Amino acid sequence: RQHIDIETLGNKLASNKLKIHRLITYETPFFQKSKPVASCPFVFDTQDISLDGYISHDYTSRHLSLKSGGSSSYLDMRNQTEHGNYSFSAGIRFGYNISYRWNLHTGLNYSQINEKFEYTDPESNQTRIITIKDYIYQNGKIVDSIITEELIIVPGTSKLKVYNKYRTLDIPILARYTLLANNKFSLSAISGLYINLTQSQKGMFLSPDESTPVAFTKGTEEGIKTFKNQLGISVYAGVSLAYHLTSSLDLLLEPNARIQTESMTLDSYPLSQRYNTFGMTTGIRYKF
Repeated sequence: RQHIDIETLGNKLASNKLKIHRLITYETPFFQKSKPVASCPFVFDTQDISLDGYISHDYTSRHLSLKSGGSSSYLDMRNQTEHGNYSFSAGIRFGYNISYRWNLHTGLNYSQINEKFEYTDPESNQTRIITIKDYIYQNGKIVDSIITEELIIVPGTSKLKVYNKYRTLDIPILARYTLLANNKFSLSAISGLYINLTQSQKGMFLSPDESTPVAFTKGTEEGIKTFKNQLGISVYAGVSLAYHLTSSLDLLLEPNARIQTESMTLDSYPLSQRYNTFGMTTGIRYKF
């Protein structure tokens, strides 16, 4: 390119002393066809707002511990009669890109912890009533009858199997930091807090007084009141892998851990009960 002062160019054109043989260009912002490239460490364009939809396949580790005045034998009986089942979480997260590496996320998360309660009562006796009817004959004909009832106790065992459910609804407040990224993949670390809105339960366990099965379902008059209405705060951490299907759509894979910071049970209950959850989240992310 040849650069010529505009004033000099005008004078030469006016005196017909200039013959133009080259293309003259003016490097001013008004003639730029593309935006200046920012000093982004990655090769892909980031977008400010995103929406995640996900489901997490969870394994739960329960921690029961004694409170003051609690019985160790009762703790052992609960551990022997209750066992973990497949659990899950699902939700949506809104994300906002505050820099090339940092993102903030919040939304709504539903979690359900499933357990199986099995109890065998070795002294479960069954009571049966046997009715006996005797006929009175006279001259070969029935003239009357006598009815008697006998109460018989049949010794045996009874087995009880109930599927317990612990449900929570939380608001996640998370920060995500991008570690690596290219045109196809991005790898991020994500952590933050889950703020519990409410929790509910349905099922049975052993009563702390009589060690017999009792219901603890929230909202019913049966059983005993055991659990709080809210859990407070849980700590969340994970590693998020995103596969970029298009410029706006990602597939997500996110191994994660979530730790409850306080007990689910009321102060009046003799045991403290909380969970650590380890999950594998799968989902999609749409970038607006």
